[in-house]
Amino acid sequence: DLYSPEAIINSGVGGALSEKLRVGDVVIAEDAVQHDYDTTALGDEMGLICFADEQRVDIPADKEICEKLLNACKALENTTVLKGRIATGDKFISDTETRLNIGKRFNALACEMEGCATGQACYRNKIPFGILRCISDDLTNSTSMDYETFKGIAAARTTTVLKSFIENF
Repeated sequence: DLYSPEAIINSGVGGALSEKLRVGDVVIAEDAVQHDYDTTALGDEMGLICFADEQRVDIPADKEICEKLLNACKALENTTVLKGRIATGDKFISDTETRLNIGKRFNALACEMEGCATGQACYRNKIPFGILRCISDDLTNSTSMDYETFKGIAAARTTTVLKSFIENF
């Protein structure tokens, strides 16, 4: 409200919910869901977010921002880049079975802990937003990489994408 941003990009790391992703790959959100928001006891769909004037499971990212982030990813070498759904929850998800369940239930590519909440605030305030995630661990935790090494890779890839995005925004 105070600064009236033109757009908000939420960037960070996330865990893979798809076998197509490996450590260091990138996911751009087309939309996001709250995978652990559960009012099913009231007869609601899992993840249903209720506003005073609207109910929805998915929070759509801005299409133009999504495409510009995807285009900015062309600067990355040897990196799989996918766009799709990101699932947000307040718990770190490390076991394969839970990841498979979240991925299947929500048709999501990655999970993390803040993207949908940021997107929800942007959506309600009509601020275009995007989510960029560098994958920290694959679906089955079979790719091992020292976190200090990964941290450097994630920071470099994220910075490369965001720099290109900003230059062309």
